Amino acid sequence: MPKKKKKKELVPLAIVLLAVVVFIVRCIFFPPLKEKTALAPPIQEKTYLQWLEIIHQLEPGLCEGSLPEEIINQQGIKQHRTEEGKITLVLCTVYAYQEASVAIYSDKEGNHQIISFRQFINPSETFGVKSVLGLEYDKTTHIFTTFSKGRGAGDCGALGKYQFNEKTKSAEVIEFRIKECDQPGSYQEPDSWPKVFPAERVGFEPTVTLQPHTLSKRAR
Repeated sequence: MPKKKKKKELVPLAIVLLAVVVFIVRCIFFPPLKEKTALAPPIQEKTYLQWLEIIHQLEPGLCEGSLPEEIINQQGIKQHRTEEGKITLVLCTVYAYQEASVAIYSDKEGNHQIISFRQFINPSETFGVKSVLGLEYDKTTHIFTTFSKGRGAGDCGALGKYQFNEKTKSAEVIEFRIKECDQPGSYQEPDSWPKVFPAERVGFEPTVTLQPHTLSKRAR
């Protein structure tokens, strides 16, 4: 009689073990089906004219001139993703040998802000601009570069570099160089032009001065 009782106790244990094995096998080879969720629609990219409209809303009077369609199609818009949004460079004005663009920061909620750039006439005189000559953005280093040619050869003018701060949505100047077009000497790369910011040494103020209209359009 004791032996029969022991067999009866083993039967439920075997059933439990079998149920556990079946459950594990089912989970491995037949995982539960996930509920299908609707995919978010792709972001609707704006056209060049739509970006111009945004610029006019944010800054009336900026980028009022019209551009040839072939130029707009080739280089009208350049976009770069950031951690919290994106930066859009919108072509504003085309001159004989250089172009001016506007940089717009857009957050994930769809808010837009035009970025202003501090530029120099000399070390002690600066002004802010929003339509900037030779504007480029490096998405790896998050650095803006501006390059204002004093003449077509590009051997004089102004070169600026700015670190983009996404928290403040601003471009912070880290370097600015100016070379006058009447300065003697052979051709120099813009990165070796006289530096007006930061000053190369304390108490030194170069005699370099450029008129504002040779740089970029002043911010209003």
